Amino acid sequence: MVPFTYSDGTCENCRRGLTTSCRHGGKWGVGGVDGGQGEAARIPFADGTLVKLPVGEDSELLPDLLTLSDVLCTGCYAARTAGVQAGDSVTVIGDGAVGLSAVISAKLLGAERIILMGRHIQRTDLGREFGATDVVAGRGQDGVAALRELTGGTGTDRVLECVGLKDALVQSAGVVRDGGTISRVGAPQYPEVPFGFMEFLRNITLTVVHRSLRGEAGRDRLLKATSVPAARPPSAVPSKPGTEQPNSASYKDETSSLKDRWARWWRRWLGRSPRSGRGR
Repeated sequence: MVPFTYSDGTCENCRRGLTTSCRHGGKWGVGGVDGGQGEAARIPFADGTLVKLPVGEDSELLPDLLTLSDVLCTGCYAARTAGVQAGDSVTVIGDGAVGLSAVISAKLLGAERIILMGRHIQRTDLGREFGATDVVAGRGQDGVAALRELTGGTGTDRVLECVGLKDALVQSAGVVRDGGTISRVGAPQYPEVPFGFMEFLRNITLTVVHRSLRGEAGRDRLLKATSVPAARPPSAVPSKPGTEQPNSASYKDETSSLKDRWARWWRRWLGRSPRSGRGR
C-alpha cells in the first residue's frame, strides 16, 4: 500500500509518526518523482513509505484496502485529533469519502450522537448505515440553524470539517459548541482562516491534521479490520493494473455494492452490525 506521500521512515518527524512531514520526503509527481496514479511507479524510500498488506495481489479485499491509502486514515485522524470520546456529540461536515470515514471513526471512538451535514442522498444514506444519527442537508446559516435546533441551541462537542472550502470552516464555527473542537482535514482551497474575535471569545480549539497510514498509530488495527475474507460483488474496483472497470452496472447497483462492502468493513471492526440511524 502506498500512502499519499513518500517518507524515509528515519528522520525525527517520521519517528514521531509525522511521516507527511518527513524532512526528506515529498509528494508524488513533483521533482522528478513518478506520479502516484500511474500504472507503475518507482517509490523513493520504499522501506519507509510502503505498508505491507496481509493479502496477496489477487485478493478480493483490495477494493476495501484501497481506502487505507488515504480517506479512511484521514477520517480516523479527523476524529482522533478532535478528541472524540465516548458520549460526545459530533458534527461531520461533508458527505464524501473522507466525511463517511469520519462518521465511522467517530462511531468507533464512542460518539453518542453523530450529525452528518451533506446533501447527496445516496451518501447520507450510507452515513446513516455507518452510524450517523441525524442528517442535515442545509448549508450556510440555514444549516447552522437546523443543527442548532437539533441540539437545543448548543451545537456539538466536536466538528470534523471534511470539505476544505472556506464556507465549510465558517459553518464549522457556527455548529461547534463553546469550548468545543474543530478538526480540519479537508484540503484547504483558500489561504486565510476566517476566525475572528468572536470565535476567540468562545474558547474554540481549531486543529489541522495531515497524516497517512504509514504514521497511523492504529495501523495494525486498520489493517486487521480490512483483511478478514468476505464475499464481494464482481463489479467493484479492479484489483490488477490494466483491468477495465465494468460499466454495465447502474449507479444504483454500484451504490448498493459500495454500501455492502462498507457495511461488512464496519461489522469486522466493531464485531457487530451497524445500527440504523435515529432521526430519520
